[in-house]
Amino acid sequence: MDLITTLLIICIFIALVLLVPGLKLITDYEVGILTKRMFGAKMPQGQVVARNGQIGVQADILMPGLYWRIPIIWKIQKEPVTEILPDEVGIVESIDGRAIPKGRLLGDEIECNHFQDAKMFLNGGGMKGPQVAILRPGTYRINRYAFKVTKAPITGVPAEKIGVVIANDGLPLPSGYIVAPRMLETPTKEYPNAKVCQYFQDGQAFLMSAGHRGPQLDTLQPGRYYINPLLSKVELYDVTEVPPGYVAVLRSNVGLELEKKVGSPIPNVGAVGPVSIATPAKQLVELGQPVHEDVETLLILDKNMRGIWKEPVAPGKYNLNPLAFTPYLVPTSAVTIDWASGVDQRAQHNTPQIAQMSNIKTSTEAHDEVESDKATEFFKFSQLRVTSMDGFQLEVDVRMIIRIRPQNAAFIIARFGSVKNLIEQIVHPLIDSSFRNKAGEEKAINFIMSRTELQRSALEKAQQQFEVYHVEAQNLL
Repeated sequence: MDLITTLLIICIFIALVLLVPGLKLITDYEVGILTKRMFGAKMPQGQVVARNGQIGVQADILMPGLYWRIPIIWKIQKEPVTEILPDEVGIVESIDGRAIPKGRLLGDEIECNHFQDAKMFLNGGGMKGPQVAILRPGTYRINRYAFKVTKAPITGVPAEKIGVVIANDGLPLPSGYIVAPRMLETPTKEYPNAKVCQYFQDGQAFLMSAGHRGPQLDTLQPGRYYINPLLSKVELYDVTEVPPGYVAVLRSNVGLELEKKVGSPIPNVGAVGPVSIATPAKQLVELGQPVHEDVETLLILDKNMRGIWKEPVAPGKYNLNPLAFTPYLVPTSAVTIDWASGVDQRAQHNTPQIAQMSNIKTSTEAHDEVESDKATEFFKFSQLRVTSMDGFQLEVDVRMIIRIRPQNAAFIIARFGSVKNLIEQIVHPLIDSSFRNKAGEEKAINFIMSRTELQRSALEKAQQQFEVYHVEAQNLL
């Protein structure tokens, strides 16, 4: 073998040693990550991803194709593309960039072709850490050394449910607020980039539109949503159903607290008990006037204020935010109060619960759901025990029917808190005292014989006194 052949073989060998390791084929479902080993500027302290010829892992990636780089200077590593399935979202965390400002949890969205251009992201002021922007279903060529992508399921709200959104980032919730103020939808001088956040699917729009942390007033209706779970937590609740024969009085937690008025103290008119309920006309005025004035200050017409809505909600289904509004059922049909044998002294209460949901409050304690075609509230007490003038102990069965008009439902809730409290504090003591007082004035035989007249006078008295509390006494049996 002559010298020329030897030199040729050596040259071919050296060429193969340099050429073959430097060749890389990037397929359609891969990206090429470049790392520069030498012959370049060093990155500043704190920088992780290199750009503009710096030594280190490069921000730029290689697209599908055949590439050659000098293996001593460059390293080419192949990584699979990032694929987000239709029922997923991609949560992105940047490895490099500016620090997230104090008080913020997520980095602002930067135009970078859905994180496929790391160099554009970094040059545009991208922030290090979790990002407010997400990846929607699709295939992305992302530099995995610049961005870490974690997959999470999309937010789904099934039928007969609502989604209540709790924001983790944004402006701090103002003092005195329970539910965050509604975000802006149009630009203002202070927020020139404000726009609709598309049902919380545009996180950057939420932040630019004065979005606040905490529970949000707007809810998500049934459907599928691409929401960043780091920005917004979604809790599912049942829809609120108001059955026929009822209205729902809403207590609003939206807005600031109502101003408390400092006035003269309400005169002490005595305890309402089995005997003291039979008050003179003067006490009736004292009971009525302060009750009306004080309670009316709690009733609101402005739906952006905290308090009890003056207008009740009619029967039907509602996508009601349970963190913003607490509904109280009030019967508008017949309410029956029965004093009969076989019942404990403590009041028993039966009420139909036609599709009553867990986020609606009734006028009683919690109980099992009961299906019924009737919308009649039924309260039971033990028999009325009275003593006649001649010392006989008598037990009397009484049944009374009252009604609350829809326009007065809010007053009942504001004044008593529930229909049950109305029955126990007003109706029961009044009827009990009426029969006790009448029995004490009559002999046993006369009391029994004058039952009809007693019922009539007790009903008239009840109608007069119940009017103060906006309650109709319809019948006494």
